[in-house]
Amino acid sequence: MTRPDTHNPNRSVPQTIALAGGVLALTAVVMVVFLSVGWPARKRPALDVFEAYDHQTMRRAMSPQAVGARQQAILACGSRYIGQEGFGDVQAMIRRAYHDAGLEVYEQQVDTVAPRTLRREILGADGRPLDGVEIYPFMPNHFQPTTTADEGVAGTLVRVTDEVLRTRTTFDDCIAVIDAAEMPEGLGVDWRPYARLGFRAVILSHREGLDRIGWTRASVEWMVSNVPVNYPRLAATKEIFDHLGRTVRLHVRSRYVNAPNINFIGILRAGAAGEGGAEEALVLSARYDAASWLPDRAPGTIPAVNLAAHLSMLDALAAARDDLRRDVVFVATGAGSVGHAGAARLLSVLGGAMQPGEALKHQRGLLRENREHLAMVEQVLACFSDESFVVDAAATGAALSGLDRATRTFLDEQFRYILNTLLLSRKEPLLAERLAFLRGGADTAGEAFRRFLDAQKAYEDVLVIGGYPVEKVLAEYGDLARRVELRRLCRERLEFLAAYHREHVERGDMAVELNRRFQRYRRVVVCTPLLVPELSRAGGADVEEVSFFMGDRKNHQITGPAVNDLLAFIAEQADPSDGLRYLSQAPRHEAVMPTKLGGATSDLTYWSFAGYPAFQLMHTNRVESYQQWASPIDLERARDLTSMRASLAMLGEAVLSIAYGNGRFEGVEVFAPRTYAGRVLVGGLGRSIVPNYPLADALVATKANHDINTNGRVRQVFFWTDPYGRYDFPSICGREEIFPASQESALGYCPVAVGYDEQGRIRFIRDEGPTGQKAYRSMGLHWLKDIGTANVVVFRASPVTILDRVNPQTFQDYDAVVLMNRDRLTPVEKFAFFKGDAFCRFIEPDLFFYVDFKAGTPENPLVHQTRAFMLGEQPAPAAVDTGDIAGEGYLAADTEFLLDIPLHVAESMAAVNGRRLAVQNDHQMADERTRDFHQKGLMLQERAREASRSKFDRILDAREAVTYHALNHPVLRDTITEAVISILWYLCLLVPFTFFFEKLLFAFPDVRKQIAAHAVIFVLSFALLKLLHPA
Repeated sequence: MTRPDTHNPNRSVPQTIALAGGVLALTAVVMVVFLSVGWPARKRPALDVFEAYDHQTMRRAMSPQAVGARQQAILACGSRYIGQEGFGDVQAMIRRAYHDAGLEVYEQQVDTVAPRTLRREILGADGRPLDGVEIYPFMPNHFQPTTTADEGVAGTLVRVTDEVLRTRTTFDDCIAVIDAAEMPEGLGVDWRPYARLGFRAVILSHREGLDRIGWTRASVEWMVSNVPVNYPRLAATKEIFDHLGRTVRLHVRSRYVNAPNINFIGILRAGAAGEGGAEEALVLSARYDAASWLPDRAPGTIPAVNLAAHLSMLDALAAARDDLRRDVVFVATGAGSVGHAGAARLLSVLGGAMQPGEALKHQRGLLRENREHLAMVEQVLACFSDESFVVDAAATGAALSGLDRATRTFLDEQFRYILNTLLLSRKEPLLAERLAFLRGGADTAGEAFRRFLDAQKAYEDVLVIGGYPVEKVLAEYGDLARRVELRRLCRERLEFLAAYHREHVERGDMAVELNRRFQRYRRVVVCTPLLVPELSRAGGADVEEVSFFMGDRKNHQITGPAVNDLLAFIAEQADPSDGLRYLSQAPRHEAVMPTKLGGATSDLTYWSFAGYPAFQLMHTNRVESYQQWASPIDLERARDLTSMRASLAMLGEAVLSIAYGNGRFEGVEVFAPRTYAGRVLVGGLGRSIVPNYPLADALVATKANHDINTNGRVRQVFFWTDPYGRYDFPSICGREEIFPASQESALGYCPVAVGYDEQGRIRFIRDEGPTGQKAYRSMGLHWLKDIGTANVVVFRASPVTILDRVNPQTFQDYDAVVLMNRDRLTPVEKFAFFKGDAFCRFIEPDLFFYVDFKAGTPENPLVHQTRAFMLGEQPAPAAVDTGDIAGEGYLAADTEFLLDIPLHVAESMAAVNGRRLAVQNDHQMADERTRDFHQKGLMLQERAREASRSKFDRILDAREAVTYHALNHPVLRDTITEAVISILWYLCLLVPFTFFFEKLLFAFPDVRKQIAAHAVIFVLSFALLKLLHPA
């Protein structure tokens, strides 16, 4: 059977083209019909329009005059950074407003980590404050707030100009004053180059007043670092310029504290919802604190607008409560400047929109644990009614026998904690005496050594009883127990724990009640306005261009159309003369809107990640205003709200419309809940090999990139550890909202813990060395499996900061800087490493170290080789026979900053190169160029030491000297290596040469003569080699 021929040879080309076009057209029609009919379109939430309600009350409440009056009252409270007096006054204002409006009020107590300045003053040589001068420390350098030693920082006030930088001979005794009106070229508002030159502190000011400084992220962000360096960075009033040239003393004491903070939740019940209550709710969220680049000066003029609008809407909605169809939940949080910690804690209690039961389960577990611990503490405290308890061994044993096993185990843990705390208190004096002994040259015959032995004995007196039960300590070491007042220490610890658990039982009850209250709602929509007045005088300032932002992309896709329809409808009803322009939702809306905010943020992201349909009404043409969000200046133009007339009205109408039931807003599961938890333990304390001393009041967070400080706020939530050294943070947010991305986070979850001394300086920090990570790994953990049990081991540490890492051969930073143990010539074992805006490594304070600078080779930049090194301020002279690598090194406790890096590198390399060159000169191995380079380097070093020359010129000469020594260093090293290899090569040749030479000349048949001949030939050949070979 043959296949029929379908080809028509008579069909013309135009007919063929027409037929093909018809087929394509028919195919297109079929596809369109299929996609429009057969493809399931996403169901958009319907907009139920209902307008039969009173609009005038809300319009009056949201007028610029009414909102402005609220703003004035808020600003009258003063600076509103967390923990300040104005912050507390605004809390009282919110509490009063919520109660006066008849809301169902809940107050959630929140532990918030925030910097607090305890002292800030600038004194003259007479010890009196400088007339009219106020100083303000900048935000902390990540983990480290600004704090000076007890004696302060003394120096001469020097206004830094290009001329001063070129001509002044030294800056080591100076405090830099930067005039923002005329900054030195290339240095600008960046503390690092000033610290690198040796300035003891940096003060930013302006001759016409602080209000003339552009307090935007672009202008001052480099005054704050992501590396925990304790360097005084201050702003001062313009009167500082009246005291230039005077010697002053700065006293600054800032530290992180557990600032009291409250989340206010007020529920306005909908009167028209029926007897069962409303099934849906509108959440109006606002923050009442103020961010600032200068925490002690946080007027928050712009942020106060949104809080004022929040309270104004409260008045209007309270008046309409009887007709509302949705409950309105007013939420005011007070930790927006530190990672929105208040909102994060609130949502950890409420849980996600789709799974609130998970949060309830966690909160119930915490509540049960606190109640159990409180019961055990109270049971032990009852034993103290007997005056012989923890005094007499027999009476104590009898009292303890009546405790149940769990309580006895708990008491043993607390007793061990008390003994270790006592041990830790004696370790600091021991360390101080050891440092004094090392600074004195480690003279075992001196007074410093005797004091060190006394401190060591006091330490060991407590060390010997570590781990013993209380009865044994009282029976065998009763005198020691009485001397250290063991009974008082035990009682104080238990009373502290009792108060702690009582407070947290109350917090747990509140958390459970809040979660249950929110579970009544089937749907919740959240509005967090972020509107700003117009500060710019550019054209178009009269037009208010507004839109919305919903944080997570899924919310934009699912709930965005409903929000967009509602806002578009309201914008259409607005009076055209108001100058309102609404930007509807468009492709990539969620990516474009954040670029319009200039770094300002609200708690929207947290609500959005929790799965709640949350939107933020915002301006899209006022980036300059948003950039002033954290200005430390009370902006007078920001008090005039006439430029916000249309947007305030639109916000009021949107809120009123939703409260009356308009719109349908669906939640979405965005992020799975997770809990970050673990313990912080001190290593190297007591006799236990495994760290077991929990560090209370330690700060837990992660390392961060430079953008950790965004527009006067920290993009990170810090945790405090509790009295048991534990941290526990249930989170429903994405990890970058809690732990922002950094170079280290790419390796996995890497929590960092730090502890502070009385002055607010870092004393303990995570051990990143093999010893600390071997006991409890806290680096490179899995982001899901390991975050709930991440224990962090910390060690006693001192910072070493290197600001000048420039390789003069390439004019780029060295690729790596390694601190080497002086006595072992190996990298230090215990360390914590920070690299970002600056290089900072924490190591043990009683360690002497060298510095090794590494860089790649021209053939392979990724291969790190030693290019330069530092052996101490006084390396061993070349003429001294102390070995190849020798020098005094640097004592970590005395080397918070390494300055004059080029000169120190040049001197260290000259000493080592000089010793090697002397050996090679003795054997006629060095060439003329090597000797010439060495002499040029020495000559440049001498010029760099001339105190009469400018600092600028001396740095240039020191860098050039480093270049010559760095060029010589590999040549001298390779010459020695090649000589050794050649000697070994000749020695290897001597063995067969000796054997064959004997056979060729003598060929003795007697083996004894053969051996004798071999020995003689070998010795003669070796002597000849020694005589002729240059090495």
